[in-house]
Amino acid sequence: MTLKHRVLVVEDDESFCQLISTVLVRAGYGTAVVCDGLAALDALESYKPDVIFLDMRLPLLDGWGFLQKYRDLPGLHKPIIASSAGNVDRTSLGDVIEFFPKPFNIKSFLTVLESVILKTMDGAFDYRINIFKMHGATLIFWCNRGNCDCYGGANTHLAFEMN
Repeated sequence: MTLKHRVLVVEDDESFCQLISTVLVRAGYGTAVVCDGLAALDALESYKPDVIFLDMRLPLLDGWGFLQKYRDLPGLHKPIIASSAGNVDRTSLGDVIEFFPKPFNIKSFLTVLESVILKTMDGAFDYRINIFKMHGATLIFWCNRGNCDCYGGANTHLAFEMN
């Protein structure tokens, strides 16, 4: 079986790790699993994921700490899909593409994952995320081959083409 793409799973619940990893592998994705944000930062260089699945409540370095350190890294940033069993202020997630409160529907997760992959992998890799903070709001721009989407929050979506 040819792997579709690589997903870095950052999750400290062992049974949930097994579940999500099994689902991803059966769907054709390569997976690497780490159990905290520090291990995730270390895994980025060696694993080179296409997407990061991030639990927000982790030991050592939680999801918010990982997001901060990841944003500070130079270069292109991969899309992040986050999840948590606890209450999470979604505005605190910044450039996270999608958030799934646990428990969630695995088919919905796979649909979103495939959508993210399609947006970011269009043959030749020409993808970037730019994050801008203006007047207390965070705007996230996905650009691929001159076509851009802008996300400004859960109910805001703009699509445009760059000339």
